[in-house]
Amino acid sequence: MANHKSTIKTHKVVHGASYIVLSVIGASMVVPLVWMVLTSLKRPTDYLLDPKELWPRLPWRLEKTDIERWPAFCRSLITQGESAEPSPGRRVWELIGTEMHKTFLDVSKRKPSPQRGEKPRVDQIILDSEYRKMAVALHDVFTRRELYNERDFAAVDVPEGSKQVLADPDADVDRLALANRMIFDASYPQFVLPAHRLQWENYKYVVVDTNFGRALLNSAFMTFAVTFGSVFTSSLAAFAFARLNWVGRDKVFLAYLATMMIPSAVTLIPTFILMRILGWVNTYWGLIVPGMFTAWGTFMLRQFFMSIPRDLEDAALLDGCSIWGIYCHVVLPLSKPALAALTILTFMGVWREFMWPLIITNTPDMHTLAVALAGFSERYGIKWQLMMAGSVIMVLPMLVVFIFGQRYFVEGIKLGALKG
Repeated sequence: MANHKSTIKTHKVVHGASYIVLSVIGASMVVPLVWMVLTSLKRPTDYLLDPKELWPRLPWRLEKTDIERWPAFCRSLITQGESAEPSPGRRVWELIGTEMHKTFLDVSKRKPSPQRGEKPRVDQIILDSEYRKMAVALHDVFTRRELYNERDFAAVDVPEGSKQVLADPDADVDRLALANRMIFDASYPQFVLPAHRLQWENYKYVVVDTNFGRALLNSAFMTFAVTFGSVFTSSLAAFAFARLNWVGRDKVFLAYLATMMIPSAVTLIPTFILMRILGWVNTYWGLIVPGMFTAWGTFMLRQFFMSIPRDLEDAALLDGCSIWGIYCHVVLPLSKPALAALTILTFMGVWREFMWPLIITNTPDMHTLAVALAGFSERYGIKWQLMMAGSVIMVLPMLVVFIFGQRYFVEGIKLGALKG
């Protein structure tokens, strides 16, 4: 009796320790995903690769991208600065100093920024040196306690936290700059992007201002077309191999399985030559058609179809059902778990496919997400926050599909293992 209790206690300890170890391993696997998501919400000036700076910081240093429509902003700032009435612009204009006034005056005379897709004219271009000088000058103002004045900012809805920081005589430079930055944002809501911790503009920039919007549509269209076509053709072939009797069936199936032994890299060049002969290079036909036929999908569904009792098929034949009717109304409804598992696996594989879209496409308007993400650093430099935003866009659909189809996926794998 004592030995039995000791065995049970040992079993509980081992079981609990196993759960703890697996939980730690599982949590460690989530860390890269968390880092990717948080990095996609950071600013370029944040310490992106520093493990200590995992969570995005609230910005306080002004950048050239924080102010939209610089010419209009400069005109507003100068108008307030030259006015006799107290205003935020007048206070900022005084603290900037006369040496920087000429730069702001020059930029205020520029024409409005061009629309997206239009080539800027000479009178619309603002040099990077001018951007930097204006941003540095405004940032120097942020570090001063005398920026805020009750009289000058009477009409501005100043954040309460900023007032508390400015009233603290021991406030450090960073807290003071952040408080003034928030006041500045509230003073010019139509020109200055608000200081917030999470930079959702990274996703807007990636989707709208780069090729990711078109690449996202290409990936979605290709993935859904290939997934549907692959599941459909695999189910037809599996039904023929599992439920129909014809001469040489097993030998043909063995030869069909032998194609799985050939590495995909070996067939890339012959497939590309065939696509070139058909005129399908850099077209959706070339992206979709080669991936619609898979031997492993046929093998997976064949094993599941063979587990369905023959009596159901015989009963359907006695009721006058045709072969096509048996396929549509008997076999497919009973194979939902296997079809769901194949759909999820195919979707995830096609969505992250890189090599074939890279070879078959040669223009940016035909690139998929994987190809666009790989070429992102070449076109825009190493901007980690934008690369991680693109990575999140690419990973998110796979997570959603797996989460919603997990039950069918596990059930399909389990039934295939038991009945196959």
